[in-house]
Parts: sequence; structure tokens; C-alpha cells
Amino acid sequence: MGLTKPQQIGSNFDGNITLTSALPAGNNKIGNVGVTGAVEVSKLPNVGINGEVTTVSKENVGFYSFNEAVTTTEVSLTPAKKLSQIVYISNDGDSDLLVGLNVATSTSQKGDNAVIVLKAGEVIDNISVSVTSIKLKRSAGNGIARLLGV
Repeated sequence: MGLTKPQQIGSNFDGNITLTSALPAGNNKIGNVGVTGAVEVSKLPNVGINGEVTTVSKENVGFYSFNEAVTTTEVSLTPAKKLSQIVYISNDGDSDLLVGLNVATSTSQKGDNAVIVLKAGEVIDNISVSVTSIKLKRSAGNGIARLLGV
């Protein structure tokens, strides 16, 4: 296999380069070629896809923010768009903050989809959950509650 060079190649080369034997069949490669600039392809073969095709969509959901006083009277929050993550919920007050996500009331404190109890000064963050409604209520007193959802 190979190319033969009958003489040295110089600035005034007038000889021949002769192919003495072809590469054997298979996936053969000689060296690497660096390509700079655009490469144009005039014809592409048909592409076959096996298996499932994943559909990707992008939606700008924005964010939802709350930073207000919460008392023993339940506060019901309904974001304009469904949230996919609660970035944080912060209890900046001196009493327990009851947080209900997608619940009818903020009173149930055990079981599936139960209310979350945040003690004074506690913060919960990075909850990946689909949220359409949020209920906030204090067990006693008054204090600021902050939340951010996307």
C-alpha cells in the first residue's frame, strides 16, 4: 500500500506520483484534514430515526413574588401562570408560618399534600413542584412571609 515518490519534490518538480496499490476495503483513514470557513453540502441523504422522538418546547413562565405580612387569617395566592419551582419561602416572623401548596385549606398538617410548617426564621428553598395555588397563614401573631416561584 502507499504512494511512491520517484524523486525529491522541489520548487521545480516535474515528476510523477504513482499509486502502487489501493487501500483495502473498510473504514480507512489517512491523516486529518482541518477545515476553516463554511462547508456547504449540496445534497444530504435521507435520515432515518429509530425509536421515540422527543418534542421540546420552551415557555416563558416568568416568576411570582410575595413579600407581605401574614396573620392568622389565611392568605390565598393564585399565580397567573403555573409555577414549576418554588425558589424560596422565608418566614421572617416570630411565629409558625403554615404554607399550603395546591391545597383547599391551610389546616391539614399531616398526610399527602400536607401543609408545610415553617418555624420562625426558617427558609425552605428549591422545591421542584407544580404549583397553581398557595395558602399562607400564621398559627399566631403577625409577621412577614416572602416567597419566589418560577
